[in-house]
Amino acid sequence: MVMFDRFEGDMAVLYEDGKRFSVLRREVPSSKEGDVLIKSGDIYITDKEETEKLRNENIRLMLKFGF
Repeated sequence: MVMFDRFEGDMAVLYEDGKRFSVLRREVPSSKEGDVLIKSGDIYITDKEETEKLRNENIRLMLKFGF
């Protein structure tokens, strides 16, 4: 699973299996912090279904632990 973390200048910081790597900002055209990405040709696109699942799980855990 590739996760979008943030932009740093003209680079996008991504994580996969706990390892950080960077790609050019233009390779991640429409992503937001926390999006799950899939590679499509020369770019990464948001996997909307997986992103929604992950966000819902995070909300569930925050409610469970009182955050």
